[in-house]
Amino acid sequence: MSYRELRLLTENLRMLGYPRIVSMDSFRESNFSLTADLLIWLTEIYEPRAMIPKKIDTEHDRVALIKFVANTFLTKQHIRLNTKRLYLADGYAVKELLKLISILVEAIQTPPIDGNKLGHSLEGTISHATIKELRERVANMSRSGANLYEALNAEVRLRGSRQQILAKHMELSTIEKALKEAAAAADKVSDSATKKVNSVTGDEATVQAKIDKKKSEIERAEKRLRQMMQLRPAYQDELDEIQADLKILYDEYVVKFRNAVYLESLYEEQKLAEEAEEDSGLINTEISSHEPIGLEAPGLEHFDEEDEISIESDDDILLDKKFYRNKSSENDEDESNDDDEDDDDEDMSGDDDDSISDHMMEPGFDDDDF
Repeated sequence: MSYRELRLLTENLRMLGYPRIVSMDSFRESNFSLTADLLIWLTEIYEPRAMIPKKIDTEHDRVALIKFVANTFLTKQHIRLNTKRLYLADGYAVKELLKLISILVEAIQTPPIDGNKLGHSLEGTISHATIKELRERVANMSRSGANLYEALNAEVRLRGSRQQILAKHMELSTIEKALKEAAAAADKVSDSATKKVNSVTGDEATVQAKIDKKKSEIERAEKRLRQMMQLRPAYQDELDEIQADLKILYDEYVVKFRNAVYLESLYEEQKLAEEAEEDSGLINTEISSHEPIGLEAPGLEHFDEEDEISIESDDDILLDKKFYRNKSSENDEDESNDDDEDDDDEDMSGDDDDSISDHMMEPGFDDDDF
């Protein structure tokens, strides 16, 4: 017991809200009533449903209380208490009481942890190896629980048989015989295990020999590889020159191929432009041959000088044709007029001749009149 432990006990009890006042001198001498009250109060905090014996009048009651409290904390909270020190109820009991009180004080002083932050912290701190170890432990716990369950079921089944055998009176010779048989079976099992160990040792030597052989083969192969890497092939220089020439030829091929593609594209564009010009020329000739176009026609407000020249030339051609047609018609009329005049002249000459012949045939006219 020390002054520090007493002071810590009083402060922690005050922090936890213990209803009674505990001074520094409370445990200078044996004080079982205060110790029993503290044990009952702490047990009610840890296990509120526990049925605690509260009588401490006789020695038997005090022993029963100490045993109950120690058993409760050992089975429920896994806290081992020294019953002798608690029964003395002096300064040594303070250390046992501090085991129970310190846990409550830490729980009060520890701030609450947010679940989200706890999840993030666990994700950041737990490594892959730790997760693997935890999984193995969980699997071992599951297997241990299954084995324990089977053992308990076997205990229930074999309990009656065991009790019957224990109730029978057995002779020493029978027991000795059973023990010898069990020892012989154990010796047999140990011999088989020893043989397995020896065989494993022989297998280990064989495997080690194979490993050494493979290592030597690997070393020889690595040495051969280093020698081959240091050697230069006979045609390596020629291969390097050919690769350099091939690179130059490939660059020239790429340039020519790109030029050829470019020229093909230009040719296609020129061909399309010529076809478009031919189509537009055919359309213009058809329009000029079928329909005369005036300057005020809709859709012809904007045209260039070449279009104007072509229109003027077309008008001149039409005027020339009209002129020649008029001239030919005039010539035809002149010729017809000349023919009519000749016919009239002929008629008149015929008439004159007839008149002359008539005059000549009339009586009283002679040739001398003429």
